[in-house]
Amino acid sequence: MTMEDNVVPHERIRTLREAVQQARIAEADRSDALEQRRQTEQVRLELVARELEGVFAEAREKSDQFICEISAGATPRLWIDVTSHVAVANDIHTYRFLKDTRLGRIVLAETDDTGTLADRVTAYIAERVVDLERAVEADWQIWRLNEQAQKEAAEAQKRDEDKAAEAKARDDEAEAANTARLDGPAGRPRERGHAGFAFLFGLILGCAALAVWMQASGQYDFRQHLKFLQTSGTASFPQLTAEPSEETATATEETAPATPAEEETAAEPADETGSIPELAGAPETQPEAATGSETSSETVAPGE
Repeated sequence: MTMEDNVVPHERIRTLREAVQQARIAEADRSDALEQRRQTEQVRLELVARELEGVFAEAREKSDQFICEISAGATPRLWIDVTSHVAVANDIHTYRFLKDTRLGRIVLAETDDTGTLADRVTAYIAERVVDLERAVEADWQIWRLNEQAQKEAAEAQKRDEDKAAEAKARDDEAEAANTARLDGPAGRPRERGHAGFAFLFGLILGCAALAVWMQASGQYDFRQHLKFLQTSGTASFPQLTAEPSEETATATEETAPATPAEEETAAEPADETGSIPELAGAPETQPEAATGSETSSETVAPGE
């Protein structure tokens, strides 16, 4: 048994200083690795950018939407536009062409060949240029259609205004013509006043013609009626009597012998101005009643 076997080992003492030192060493190694990787990725992306230098120059002339630059950061990226970029995969040898969409990120191309990636990026830029030209053409077409529609709408509105003005002018002319034909403040047409005047004039003329015809034919003597109105004060018109037939006159002569008073009345000359004809069924006047009484007394006297 040796002396070394009898030595008891001391317990290990842990200190914070040693731990911090080890952490610093590990961080430096990790930082060196990340920096080395970042530099490596940037160099590989510069190779792709150098391959696409001519394409990027033309793309910038077509539109300002193409960025075509390498962004500095923890992970370098070659930006083609605001939604697409080229990055290096985790194996440091593979390129990935990515595009951000509303549905997420999609991979447009993935290859380790710089030429193949450059061709794919060139095709993408060409498609984007065509889309931009179509968009511009569509905007111009839409603007042209809108301008044409506005022009047609303005022409239609002008035609409608002209038609409305013509209709209003016709209405004004018709209203003026109607106003010219109006008579009085009540707005009665003159034609109606003329028709009423013509009707009244025709009625008066017809009455006058009827009176003249009746006077001329001897059916009625207005002068006798006026004289009758002056003497009796009665406003009623006597009724016209029809001429008695021969048989009726003969029967009357046979049944009623003439009295002396009637003979005297018949012997009196007729008034030049005409007499009022007796009306059939009209009541006898007072003088005729007196004559009748005298006749009855005279008729009874010879019998006595």
